[in-house]
Amino acid sequence: MSEDCINTCPPKKSRRPVKKWEEDPINCIDCGVPLEKGINWTEASSNASRRLCKVCYSARHRKYYAENAEERRKYSTKKHYWQRYGLTIEEVQELKTKPCSICGSTEKVVIDHCHTAGHVRGVLCDNCNRGLGCFKDSPTLLEKAKEYLRG
Repeated sequence: MSEDCINTCPPKKSRRPVKKWEEDPINCIDCGVPLEKGINWTEASSNASRRLCKVCYSARHRKYYAENAEERRKYSTKKHYWQRYGLTIEEVQELKTKPCSICGSTEKVVIDHCHTAGHVRGVLCDNCNRGLGCFKDSPTLLEKAKEYLRG
C-alpha cells in the first residue's frame, strides 16, 4: 500500500465480535435460559447464530417435522426410488399399476430388482417377491423346488 492510501482510506471493518463465554453469557432466544456448553448447549450447536438450548431446539424440530410430515414423506419416497432403482415417482407409479409378473395379482405390488446388478426386473406381488427371496433369487433352487412339487 502506498503512504497516501494508508492516510486517506478508512480502516477495514472487522467482523462482528464473537461473544466469549466467560465475559458475556449467551441466552437461548426462545426461553432465555443461559446457555452452558456441555450442559444445555452441545458442541455441535455452538454456532452463536443459533442460540437455542437443547430443549427449545428439540421442540422446534418436533414442531417442524409434525407440520411437514407429508412433504418429508414424499421427498423421502422420491429419493428412495431414485437412489435405489434410478426411477422417478412417475415411473414407479406406472410400474405399480401392472399386475404381478408371476401370479397376476394386483394387491401389494412391489418393484423387483436384481440384488447383484441392481437393475429393475419388473413388479411382483409381496408374496411372490418374498418367495423369490426365500430361494435367494436362484434359478437352480427354484428348479429343484419345482421338481420336488411335481413329485
